[in-house]
Amino acid sequence: DELGQTEHTLVWFTSDNGPYREEGHDLSGRTGGLQGGKGQTWEGGIRVPAIVRWPGVIPEGTVSDAPVRALDVLPTVCAFAGVQMPRNLIIDGVDQSEFFQKPVDASNGWLSQKKVHMHYCGTRPLAARYMNYKVHWATQRWQEGYEDVCTQCCPAAGYTAGLFGSTTLCQCDDSSLDFHDPPLVFNIRRDPNETTPLALSSSEVEHAVAMAEEGRRAHLTSLDPSVPCVNCPLPVPLKTWPCCDGSLPQCDAGGSCGLPGKVGAICTFGDLGRGRCECNRCPSTGDCGTGWS
Repeated sequence: DELGQTEHTLVWFTSDNGPYREEGHDLSGRTGGLQGGKGQTWEGGIRVPAIVRWPGVIPEGTVSDAPVRALDVLPTVCAFAGVQMPRNLIIDGVDQSEFFQKPVDASNGWLSQKKVHMHYCGTRPLAARYMNYKVHWATQRWQEGYEDVCTQCCPAAGYTAGLFGSTTLCQCDDSSLDFHDPPLVFNIRRDPNETTPLALSSSEVEHAVAMAEEGRRAHLTSLDPSVPCVNCPLPVPLKTWPCCDGSLPQCDAGGSCGLPGKVGAICTFGDLGRGRCECNRCPSTGDCGTGWS
């Protein structure tokens, strides 16, 4: 504003995830009733507020609960700037420039194109949204007995203990999940708190599940297994760097990462798809130097 660039500037203010419940009641944020928190595929882990401002372009005072994702930043900004997106890459986000100028469902990139968007736990796509429906194939199991610290959380899971001065997050391996067959389905517009799973008896719900499963298969097929593990805790001290069977530059195919000992990788896709490295599982709380499993 002070530079006189207000009418030439898009401001997009949001958060990367829901509140970090494991930090404790006094430190973590609140979800407003949404289930779960940071690191989880419940809405409390992925649904966050956002403010978008561009006087003269984006209408003031409008509010919408239509889906917009952080993945949409690149295609949306490129559209506003008149920059063509690369044609040889799969872009996971959608262009929301029209929606920002006319915030109705018919202009929303995800809803108008009827696209499926995946919700990841670590490197595992455990849930997906299609139109107004949210489908959970698996959900993280909350730890009980820690209500004095947090609820709907995993304060003793050992997920990121010691890496960033934080505590833990709910893990994503099979032993930490509850699998759902048939999947849990919610109408996320009517029930954002995900309290009432829908019966799969209606043709509309069955169609949503079928589209979500088709979208997940297509997404998994599009992944390049040679791409380095995207969920590794970097940058952190070298001793905490995992090794993904040669998939990271500092690792060789034998599993040597320049550490005192050998470390391996844990594949966490299980029966949900092709295996990839889940690179942050420590043998004990705070010990990520050697002996990864």
